Amino acid sequence: MWQILNPSSWITPMSAGETSFTALKGTMQSSESALTPFFATDDGKFWNSDMARTTIAFGYSYADTITKTGYNEDLREALVKKINIWYGSSSPVGLMEKKAGSRWSSPKTKKPANNGHGRSSFRPNIKYDAEDPHASSIFRGNHYTEWVANVEVNVEALDGSFVVHFFFGPPPQDEDNWHLAPNLAGTVAIFTMNRMTGSESKISGAIPLTSAIIKMVAAGEVNDLTPQEVQPFLADILYFAVQSSNNSQVDPRQVDGLNILVASSNVKIPRTQSELPEWGSSVTRLRLWPFNSPN
Repeated sequence: MWQILNPSSWITPMSAGETSFTALKGTMQSSESALTPFFATDDGKFWNSDMARTTIAFGYSYADTITKTGYNEDLREALVKKINIWYGSSSPVGLMEKKAGSRWSSPKTKKPANNGHGRSSFRPNIKYDAEDPHASSIFRGNHYTEWVANVEVNVEALDGSFVVHFFFGPPPQDEDNWHLAPNLAGTVAIFTMNRMTGSESKISGAIPLTSAIIKMVAAGEVNDLTPQEVQPFLADILYFAVQSSNNSQVDPRQVDGLNILVASSNVKIPRTQSELPEWGSSVTRLRLWPFNSPN
């Protein structure tokens, strides 16, 4: 699906970051490089990325991506419509479409921004069925602000995989309750190797926070999605916690290369269902770990 949506994007040649069994560190890698150890022919020829660009090469395809003539604009347009149906209902754009044709709810009475630690009575409860806020609190013309938490770690950050949870307010004391906590804003799963080589190569993951923030707008805890409102709100109320694969809490100082940033992007709303939202550049707003300035 990604290739149909981005037909002109492909592999950019770059040097290998580490030595493998078949390539030395610094060796240039391209779409024609051998994908060892996967043989394509009986005489010992390996697959490369160009050969595997379409699943048809492996004898199968998906109903929503079948094309016999290479790039097809009609196929791309049909796929975009399906993606908007499949995944767009919980987005701000989905909120707008859901309320189109019906009366918008009355705007919440705006509260003055809380500063410092003035939220001692705040008890967030992020529910999927919570009331949606007024559209004017989400959209500015045909744009809105998307918020994303980005997590980066070393490929051998821990002995095995783990997750990073994000909460509005402190997490529950019992880590067994973290996955279903009422104030859970999102979770990033990190699949890492065991510590064997000392590699410092990086892997990353991300989770949108926008839907959870919208619930806080509906609750009147933050006025809208703009950086002027959300950045101080998150600085005051956003917590994170690391949990291992056996559900135990992990001190973030033990996670090699851990870097957690919160960024925002200005997003243009699509005019039709055959278009996708257009994201502007990402701007770092907060650094949760390590504790220092985002710049």
